[in-house]
Amino acid sequence: MAGRGPPYNGAMRFPVRAITLDLDDTLWPFAPIGERIERVLDAWMRMHSPATAAAFPPEAMRALRERTTMRTSTTS
Repeated sequence: MAGRGPPYNGAMRFPVRAITLDLDDTLWPFAPIGERIERVLDAWMRMHSPATAAAFPPEAMRALRERTTMRTSTTS
């Protein structure tokens, strides 16, 4: 969605009171956002915690998330 305004520069002009995520695609497709989240998190981890980033590359984090989701969905 390029061109919708200036790029986000990290400055918040208001306190964040809640965050919601649409993970089941009812409002918008989540997959492209999820992929970007993984890339940004991996880049941040490589810069701030290289050992953790090496232990948990995006593919390993995805597998862990899927295992956790399966365990949680079978116990609820």
